[in-house]
Amino acid sequence: MTISTRLRWAEVLPALVGIAFASATWFSDRGLWLDEAALGLNLLERGHAGLLRPLNDGQAAPLLYLQIAKLCAEVFGPSTLSMRLPSLLAFLLSVILFSGILRRSLETPAARIIAMSLLCFNLMLLRYSGELKQYMTEVLVCLWVTRLTLSFHKEGGTSTWPLLLAGLMGILLSNTAAMVMAMAGCMMLLQWQLDGNVRVLRSALACGLCWLGALTGYYLLYAKGHPSQAYMLQYWERAGGFGPADPFGEASLRYLSRKLLLMRNAKNIFHIPVRWANLSLLLVPLAVWLVGTERRNRWLLLLPLPLVLHLLLSYLRIYPFDIRMTLYLLPLTILAASYGLDRILLRCGLGGSLGAWMALTACLWQAEVFRRGHLPIRSEELRPVAQEVERRIRPGERLWLNPDARYAFRFYRATGAYGFAGNEVTEGIEPAPAAGEPYEAQVEALRSDTWILLTHLREADVRRLLTGLSQRGLVVTDSVKAHAAFAFRMAHP
Repeated sequence: MTISTRLRWAEVLPALVGIAFASATWFSDRGLWLDEAALGLNLLERGHAGLLRPLNDGQAAPLLYLQIAKLCAEVFGPSTLSMRLPSLLAFLLSVILFSGILRRSLETPAARIIAMSLLCFNLMLLRYSGELKQYMTEVLVCLWVTRLTLSFHKEGGTSTWPLLLAGLMGILLSNTAAMVMAMAGCMMLLQWQLDGNVRVLRSALACGLCWLGALTGYYLLYAKGHPSQAYMLQYWERAGGFGPADPFGEASLRYLSRKLLLMRNAKNIFHIPVRWANLSLLLVPLAVWLVGTERRNRWLLLLPLPLVLHLLLSYLRIYPFDIRMTLYLLPLTILAASYGLDRILLRCGLGGSLGAWMALTACLWQAEVFRRGHLPIRSEELRPVAQEVERRIRPGERLWLNPDARYAFRFYRATGAYGFAGNEVTEGIEPAPAAGEPYEAQVEALRSDTWILLTHLREADVRRLLTGLSQRGLVVTDSVKAHAAFAFRMAHP
């Protein structure tokens, strides 16, 4: 095997390890969390035409994503694995697209190896590659449009149709497609200014007008007046997803620093337990990218544009700025840093095989650190707890669910994981803010021995609930636990 062949395999290895991690995450079939279960219920209870209407339970997702997830449930049977399959496929396609972008854009194999490992060994990306949410398809759309924009520039503006169609499809697959298409359109316009090619200008205008028309139509037909809009605005306002009213005040600076710090910590670009080292390893290549970009590639400086637009929408109370909502920005950040790293490696004489083998060694070490620290990814394991409760429950006893457990419980019951009768189950009611000990009162009011099933609660909250029930005279006589799901048999005196 020649050196060049070995190097090509070395570049592929981080992608293969990342695919293996994502596949293992998907096959683990971990428990559904709140929004996943609510979205899954919509898919179970509706046909393809019904998914064109606003969803229940405060859910919203791109139309094409819903149709694909529904089709997977029909073809492979209704289950968590089938409905999460679109996210896994989106991850696999994203890795392929990112590999193509790196081959076209970076000169050194070491930079390509490091960039791919940063994409594949990322906790947020791996988590959403195996979840019933659209965030991984948003990453796919971002990379798809970016890849075709690069091809557009390489070919002098002749490949307009693929880029145009990718943007139109992206609107139906991604809630963040508008920011990515704005970046692509501005890149095309800047390239026209740099090259003076009229064909590039015509293509940019054609794409821009078609994309704008499609976005307007999608908004008027589907997004405008959506029943979940008011609920989501209130939710994200409480969760801190929107910027303060004064974008230039001290509160705005605190908001930005808090969000960027949260993104850096959660997306763990580098798995090194030294904060300044993590930050330096990211900021130094970004600085070199900003300073060292040649004039002919000046359009690459528009890579942060989606971030700026997303922040602007958060200040305007239109779209929240949150970790999972910004997952699509991760490959753009990695790509920008990789351009700078590519320049650094060339200046240091590490653009050949020595640099590549050093990079591969570091990346495999990072993969092992990531595996030990973050895998397997776990969630609220309601299903095994409910199955065990079904085995242990006695005639005349009831099952009470806290409100956040009800969607996953309904989903698994609908897919045949267990078969509780309707009169055995009571769903808890979300307490009013001023109410005192509401859950305890709900359980006590059942007047029979009761199993309580709890998810999406911290262990301290669970202990507090059990203490409140014991003060009312109820006694724990049996219990089941699986990760963040709990069940207790409460006996009345």
